[in-house]
Amino acid sequence: MAVVAFCSATGAPGVSTVATLTAALWPRPAVVLDADPSGGDVALRLGSRSGGEDSGMLRLLTAARHGLDAADVLAETRTLDGGLPVISGLGRPEQAEAARTSWTVLAGAVRAAGTATDLMVDTGRLGSPSSAPTAPLLAVADLVVVVLTPELAALAHTRTRAVALADVLTRSGGTVPVVAPLVVGGTRRDAGTAVAVLQDTARRSGLGVLDLSPLPHDPAGAAVFAGTPGPRPERTALVRAGRGLVRALAEHLDHLAHLAHLATAPPTAVPSLTGDRP
Repeated sequence: MAVVAFCSATGAPGVSTVATLTAALWPRPAVVLDADPSGGDVALRLGSRSGGEDSGMLRLLTAARHGLDAADVLAETRTLDGGLPVISGLGRPEQAEAARTSWTVLAGAVRAAGTATDLMVDTGRLGSPSSAPTAPLLAVADLVVVVLTPELAALAHTRTRAVALADVLTRSGGTVPVVAPLVVGGTRRDAGTAVAVLQDTARRSGLGVLDLSPLPHDPAGAAVFAGTPGPRPERTALVRAGRGLVRALAEHLDHLAHLAHLATAPPTAVPSLTGDRP
C-alpha cells in the first residue's frame, strides 16, 4: 500500500485527471484524496454533490485540531456513481489557509492510512513547496508525480519548483525521495527533452527520478474523468496510455515495498562452514 502525490508547477495541466485516471486503473482498490488547497472539484465533476461546506477534506482539517488517525481519514471516503472512492475537496482557498496548522496532522494520518489502502493525493498547483499548505502531504508520499505540458514556460516553472520540492522532500527524511515527471501532450521528442531536463535538475538536487512514458493530449478521454460520459472509454488514447503509466507506478511502489520488507526482516542464520554443530 502506498501514498502517491500528484502536483504541477503551472495551472490546469491535468493533475486531477491524472490522479483520477491512476486510481480508476489501479490494480488494487485506491482512494482519491482531493487535497488541492485552491479548491477541489474531483467529486463534483464526477457527479457527487459533496464539496465545499460538505467536504471530507474540510471535516478532516477541522478535526485535525484535536488529532487524527488513519480510520478518521478513510471514514471520509465516498464512492461515486462510477464506483471510484473519493475524499472530496475544499470549496475555496480560504478554507485551506484557515486550517494551515492542521495540514501536518492530516499528513501523518494520511501516511498511516496509506498502510491500509493506496491513496492518490491530488495536491494541485505546487506554488512554493516550502510554504504551501500541501508541503506535509508531499513529504509523506512514497512518490511525487509532477505533471507538466512540454511548453518552454511550463518546463521552466517546473524546473524551478523541482529544486524547491527537492529541499522539502530531502528534509522529510525516511527513504530516498523520488519524483516522477509526467508530460501530457506534445510529441515524444518534446516529452523526452522535457523529462531529460527535469531528470538532470532532480538528480543535482539529490532526488531519485522515475522515468514515465508521456500521456497524450486527449480531450475525449479527459472528458470521461471530468464527468462527461462517453462510449467505450477504455478505447480512448488516454486510458490506453494510462495503463502503461499505472503499471510503471505500481511496479516501482511494489519494489519499494519489497526493499522495506528486506530492511525489516530478521537476519537469516548463516550456516556453519566448518561442520560444527551447536
